[in-house]
Amino acid sequence: MNATTKNTIKAVVAGDPTVTPAMLETALAALDGKIAAKSPRKIGRLISAKEVAAAIGVTTKTVRAYAKRGLLSPIKTGAGAKRATRYDEDQVATFAARLKAGADKAEES
Repeated sequence: MNATTKNTIKAVVAGDPTVTPAMLETALAALDGKIAAKSPRKIGRLISAKEVAAAIGVTTKTVRAYAKRGLLSPIKTGAGAKRATRYDEDQVATFAARLKAGADKAEES
């Protein structure tokens, strides 16, 4: 991000009335690019540990163990008493395929 864009953003934050719409558009476009570059991967549909367990044929305790070992990435949703742990369905599908491939290789040996 260049100095002009940074100064425009600072001026907007400070409430400077001399910022033109064109200046603002340029600054926003630069920010969008910077945010997109740092954004985490896109998350698909979120499913519960019970759904993950059913999909890959293990218990929910095993799903939590996989998450603790870093094999699955749990996503915390909600706040307070309604807080829940969910898993990205796409990541689970990839993980299940890897498990199956590993099991297939073990059977071949």
